Amino acid sequence: METSIYDKTLVKSRATLVKRVIAGIICLVFGILLLFLQAEAFGVLTSLFAVFLLGWGIVGQLLLAKHQRRMAAFGVDDAAKQSFDREYNDRRLLAAPGHKSLWDKNVGTPHAALTQSWFYNRKPASTVLLPLRELVWYYKRVARQDGGATNLVMLIFSDGSVYSVFGGDQSLLGHTDTTGEWLRALQTLCPHALSGFSEARDKAYMKDRLAFAADIKKGNFYFDK
Repeated sequence: METSIYDKTLVKSRATLVKRVIAGIICLVFGILLLFLQAEAFGVLTSLFAVFLLGWGIVGQLLLAKHQRRMAAFGVDDAAKQSFDREYNDRRLLAAPGHKSLWDKNVGTPHAALTQSWFYNRKPASTVLLPLRELVWYYKRVARQDGGATNLVMLIFSDGSVYSVFGGDQSLLGHTDTTGEWLRALQTLCPHALSGFSEARDKAYMKDRLAFAADIKKGNFYFDK
């Protein structure tokens, strides 16, 4: 059986995190060496950078393992991964955001994608494949920063987990923004999920994520009143 798209990216994610750990160990050794050579300032800075890299790599591995457990809880097995591959490569299906033909930071290897049944997210510490049937809420979020703003699509699943998809940076002129395309695709693919942000929804979600998701699945939207 051919290795699935998800498993290929999972290997790359793990390799990235391992490289950070290795780089951290090298920096730590170099920092200690500088301290022995009485270059205290450089030694301390290098050692601090080493701790940062080590923490990034180790915590990233723990987070990645958490996402693996999440997938297992949703019943995502090898057959599910192959199902995602078939849908992702079938041009007859909905041309969902993140597909190879659409804009992405890394052309040909999207950081996130939708198919008829799946949400795929590829980041070093959060590479995951989740069934869209478990999506309960999605909305656009604008993260404002000095000099610009970033458009994000937020996806919340039935276990309370949340994922953000980069849609475009408003500070870059002529940059392609896929936020609207994501929202339209999600509306088509997930008619069962809530669409759009509101303070009442956010308050209910923050109070009890699991109860919020359970109420949506039951059709009880009391928090919108």
